Amino acid sequence: MTKILLVEDDHLVASLVTKILARTKRQLLVARNGDEALKICRRSERLGMVISDIVMPGMSGPEWVQAAGDSLTDVPVAYISGYSDAAVSSHGWRIGDRELLAKPFHVQELLDLVERHLGE
Repeated sequence: MTKILLVEDDHLVASLVTKILARTKRQLLVARNGDEALKICRRSERLGMVISDIVMPGMSGPEWVQAAGDSLTDVPVAYISGYSDAAVSSHGWRIGDRELLAKPFHVQELLDLVERHLGE
């Protein structure tokens, strides 16, 4: 079963995303911050995809993804954020060519994001 790691510090957003992704019949792992995400990456078998908030206490999404290094090689990473692309750039967060799904998003937008990266 394909594993998706969700990294989101907002409990309500994490609950909503968990409910939405339950429809995909994939295993969902949830971390509340970058430190938890790194621990999951180190102890987990191969991840199929990562969906991470950008702005979180401690480590930002791009910071923990960079720190994960080789454990995320060839793993699609997408970000979700209440910040626009311009605001993300102006704060110095570098997301490279990774997708950014703006909050609030529609259920179908999240499902489409997963489908684009994981397919069936």
